Amino acid sequence: MVTARAFKAIVAVLALLTLGSGCRAVTGRSAGQYIDDKAITATVKTKLVAEKASNLTRVGVNTVNGTVYLTGTVDTPQEATRAAQIASEVNGVRSVVNNTQVTTPAASPTLTPQRLYTYPEGTYELKGAGTASSPYYWVWTPRVAGTAPPAPPALPPSR
Repeated sequence: MVTARAFKAIVAVLALLTLGSGCRAVTGRSAGQYIDDKAITATVKTKLVAEKASNLTRVGVNTVNGTVYLTGTVDTPQEATRAAQIASEVNGVRSVVNNTQVTTPAASPTLTPQRLYTYPEGTYELKGAGTASSPYYWVWTPRVAGTAPPAPPALPPSR
């Protein structure tokens, strides 16, 4: 009975030693370093989200052996620099690799509104440029003189 219990204890200790050394062999960092890296990552993310001057919530953070890797997109080069600065100020950070990409906002497509609405009684034609100085408006052209127009279509949004 005592030998079986001792054998189980020895197997358990060997298993823990094997798993503990296996983690370091696979990732190249100890459990303590892994925990430290996760704490650094959490702190950097918290500080990026708290940054009021710019929107740094789209920046991904990963830490390996004290090196912080920043990924994702930012709107300006200044935001990329600020994200790296914030990361470098966190305690325990050895270096920062800034792989963020600066994106330019896509121009919204200009939609051309439907210019003619044809009814059996006549046609509504859209006029104007849709700007403040030349707003859109409808012109009714009846097929037969004196025909009352139906309700006009909704005006498209101005530009």
